[in-house]
Amino acid sequence: MKKHFAVPVFTFLVLLAALQAFGQIGQIPQVVRESFQAQYPQATGAVFTDKLVEVDINFLDSGYNYYARYTMKGAWVNTLKRIRSAQLPPMVRDGFNKSKYASDWTLDDVYEVDIPDNFIEYKLVVEKSQIVHKNLYFSVEGRLLSDNLTF
Repeated sequence: MKKHFAVPVFTFLVLLAALQAFGQIGQIPQVVRESFQAQYPQATGAVFTDKLVEVDINFLDSGYNYYARYTMKGAWVNTLKRIRSAQLPPMVRDGFNKSKYASDWTLDDVYEVDIPDNFIEYKLVVEKSQIVHKNLYFSVEGRLLSDNLTF
């Protein structure tokens, strides 16, 4: 019985020591904070979340909720801006309405996704049940780019 208890405890202690040695867990690099501040100087209420290899930042700007992602080296990955479905461009709305998801799925959330090099996509979060959700990504022309199952 002692052997069964000792192995998980030993494994936990080794993992804890490795995390302590790494030292960066939970600390947001200054370069990320500086990159964010330079890109979004008017942002308020910024909450930084360490994702080990990336940093997610939730903030407000001009009355909109935003979710930005940066690498640990301060490189911007993308920004999601939460919008109302009424704000979808007509071509994106038409693309969604013509998709297989328009009839059996409920539209939950809509985001405008800003990607480096001035590229814009639209992320539509749809729900079929309380358990089954999908992220639909549409181009500005209304073409479905991908559909990812989420939980």
